[in-house]
Amino acid sequence: NENLVEAAIGVGTGTRFYQYFDTKKNLESAVFDNAHFLGGRLIAIVLRQDEELVLVLRDIFSIEEYFYEIKRGFSEFAVYSNAVISVTAADATHIEIRYYKGIDAEEISELIRVPAMPSYETTGVLFG
Repeated sequence: NENLVEAAIGVGTGTRFYQYFDTKKNLESAVFDNAHFLGGRLIAIVLRQDEELVLVLRDIFSIEEYFYEIKRGFSEFAVYSNAVISVTAADATHIEIRYYKGIDAEEISELIRVPAMPSYETTGVLFG
């Protein structure tokens, strides 16, 4: 995606902060910790919601464009986003995820069906 710029800074604790800029549309994202870039304008991030860790797939600039939550009993770590090892888009309706689950931090690999991820012809095609 030639219009999307990713800025990242590591802080030495296994955490990286990411911010994204769309140079064509003059958009600036929020700052995300340990984001997994999926392509187009989509990322995956881990958030804490009501005592539970949740993997969120979202549009970088607007949750109105795309937002989906995945709950899997992710392991608790000091840096909670480290519970998810990797997230990749397999196709327009599936992601592959590797994560740690439960108290024993069992490593799990899973292919998960998700609502169709959009394509962004104007900022680089993810799927389409």
